[in-house]
Amino acid sequence: MASWKKVIVSGSKAVLAEVTASAGFSGDGSGLTGITATSVNIDGLDALGGTGLHQTQDHFMFSDNGTEKKITFSNMQDAIFADVSGDVAIAAGGAATIQADSVSNSMLENMTRGTVKVGGGSNAPTDLDAKTSGQILVGDGTDIASVAVSGDISLASNGAVTIAADAVENSMLANMTRGTIKVGGNSNAPTDLDAKTSGQILVGDGTDIASVAVSGDVGLASNGAMTIQANAVEGSMLNSNVAGTGLDYGSSELSVDVSDFMSSGANNRILTATGTDAFQGESNLTFDGTILSITGNVTASAGFTGSFVGDGSGLTGVTGTVNVDALSD
Repeated sequence: MASWKKVIVSGSKAVLAEVTASAGFSGDGSGLTGITATSVNIDGLDALGGTGLHQTQDHFMFSDNGTEKKITFSNMQDAIFADVSGDVAIAAGGAATIQADSVSNSMLENMTRGTVKVGGGSNAPTDLDAKTSGQILVGDGTDIASVAVSGDISLASNGAVTIAADAVENSMLANMTRGTIKVGGNSNAPTDLDAKTSGQILVGDGTDIASVAVSGDVGLASNGAMTIQANAVEGSMLNSNVAGTGLDYGSSELSVDVSDFMSSGANNRILTATGTDAFQGESNLTFDGTILSITGNVTASAGFTGSFVGDGSGLTGVTGTVNVDALSD
């Protein structure tokens, strides 16, 4: 039996069960209908043949709320990047930025205990050992290093700082008013005390130290000259150490001790020199304030005047003139 064929003429619509075209379709295909999404066979397309996609010339097909459209690879990147949130932000074009205050300690790789992060060679982050006891971190203009404290200050591992002995020089002290000195003040705080008043001295009162004027038995001049005031020295101020040859000290008084330079002393005896600094009390030559008594011979080279007691019979060796009429009976 013969098979019937449809003939398509101008103005008619072709109803075909299958269309095979060996050379493709002409036109833009805008009039095609009834084509489903499953009709596109991606696996049947050629491979890209490279590893990169062009930002603007490579396209993707997508459905925009039911309407099929195309987008560039750059469009798709920006849409994906815009949805990124959290610790990292990605700008259009792919530049990723870690957000401020987002990197926590748990995100860092492990660090040896006692190390710190510093900038190292080629500005690369480096772990610096900073745990050596009593050492501090010091910059040298290029790097930062852990070094021991030395010089005028020492530092203990507990942070206690100690000024070395003999380390504080005058140039290290704050300015002081001329004529002041450093003293301990209230609450044991160092204080500058005015000590320049002329003729005054520093005296403690059991609690503080003060600059006071000298008064009483002694006067003090600004050049340091001390003067004992008139009528100031009393017997009680003398010490037994002032005693010596010819002086005795007792009952707060000084007295002359004639026994130190005189021998044979007795009442009414007249002293005669026995040397440069020595005297003797003569037993044969006495004077009671009225009568001069002489035991022994009397020699007179120029004579005698006055009265004699006795008859003068015992006078011998008289070489001068004796007025016998003046002798008593």
